[in-house]
Order: sequence, then C-alpha cells, then structure tokens
Amino acid sequence: MTRANKEMVMRTTPAMPSKLRRSAVALGILLALLMGSAPLQANFRYSDGLQSIATDPHRQLQETHGRGEEIGRGLSREFIWFYERGKYPQALTAAERARSLATNLYGARHINNADPLLKLGIIHQTLGQLSRARDYFELSLRILQHNHCRDMPHMAITLTNLGNLYFELGDYHASERAHRKALDLRRTAFGPVSAEAAQSLYNLGVLYEHQQDYARAARQYQHAIELWSATLDGNHPFIGNTRQHLARVHLAQQRTLQRRPLSATLER
Repeated sequence: MTRANKEMVMRTTPAMPSKLRRSAVALGILLALLMGSAPLQANFRYSDGLQSIATDPHRQLQETHGRGEEIGRGLSREFIWFYERGKYPQALTAAERARSLATNLYGARHINNADPLLKLGIIHQTLGQLSRARDYFELSLRILQHNHCRDMPHMAITLTNLGNLYFELGDYHASERAHRKALDLRRTAFGPVSAEAAQSLYNLGVLYEHQQDYARAARQYQHAIELWSATLDGNHPFIGNTRQHLARVHLAQQRTLQRRPLSATLER
C-alpha cells in the first residue's frame, strides 16, 4: 500500500469520540478483572468475530457496557457471599472493585455507582469506621438524587442504612428524618400495608425507645406489628421481636408513672 493510500484510509476512518475511548480503556480493565491480565489494547479483536473498537466503536461500547453489567452483578454476589461469612476484607475488595468498574465505565456521578457506594458504607459501618461509612452512604444518596432515581425501594434502603448510621453516631434528629423519608417512599412504592413500611416503623420505634419517648415508640411498634401480621406469617420472628420491644416499652411507661408521685413528694 502506498503512502497516499494509507493517508486515505486514515481520513475515512471516523475519529473515536472521547466517551468511546474511555469505554475502550474500561473494556481492558473489565477483561483484566476476568482474566487477571494487563488491560488490552484498543485494537484487540474478539475471537467471536466482533469488529475491533477502531472500526465499530458504537457496537464495542454496547459490548463493553454489557460485560460491565455482568461483572458488576458478579461482584455484588461476591460481596454478599463474603459479607455473610464474616470475610470483611474480601467483601471490601469486592465493593471497591465494583465502584472502580462503575466509575471507569460510566463516570463518577452515574447511577450505577450508587450500589457499590452503599456496599462500601455497609462494610465500613460493620468495621466500626462510622465517619467513612457516613460519607459513602451520603454520596450514594446524592448520586440517586442527582439522577432523579425512580427506584423508590433502592432509595429507601439507602435512607434506612443512613438512618441507622446516624443513630449510631448519636445524631437522632438526622436519623429520624432519614427513617421518615424511607417510610414515605415505602408507602408510595408498596402501599400503606406492607412489610417494608413495617420495617421503617420498627426502626422509628427503636429510635424513640432509645430516647425514652415511650409513647411514640409504642405507637410505632404497635403499627409495625399490625402491618407485619397482615403481610407475614403470624409466627414470623419480626413479629415476636417487635412484641418484646413493645412489652419493654409498656413496662418502662409503668415505671415512669410509678416514679412520678415519689418525685412530687421529694420536691415538696
């Protein structure tokens, strides 16, 4: 081929947009995760007959995202497997890889980053690193809000984790706000009578009980029992556990009432 012909070929080959170039690099990272090898070059050709990135970038972008979603699901399962078995360093690694994958494929503010960030928050909270967990939970929530997420159950899960973390940090007002928002989302998504709404009511009951606001705690627990009784088997442990909490709250209320006359006598 002459020099002129080479230049003509170069001119007729469309330039790859920057977004597609980033995806080409991400594809190398994806395959490296799968095979433990170095990232592949952009002109790598698949053995199944797919055209190279340089000649068909749009098709390659679709292939890259498809592989990315598949690997992301695998990392999510890996995180759960390790976490449930108490293998927290391995779970942390899986969550970090999932976040890196989503960032490289879609960008740091894409909605696909929300779930890895949530998992990073969970593992850091489990390890007692509460400030880092808060940062991850709040960033996950901001990404969902930035992308106008319509997945109300996902939003509610993030808010619930954030509410529980605020509780651990002693920020009870923030905890209540998060659990109230989660309750509203669950009522909208699942209806007013649902096991999911009952979970948020239970969380609010725990919060109020801890603050010794026994009347409000009792109302939340009672409502949670009613919803769980309507949606779960009557012997479900959630119901039994909440009844124990309710009995404890009623006992605390009785003790408070019994102490009042004594306090009044001492004041006189």
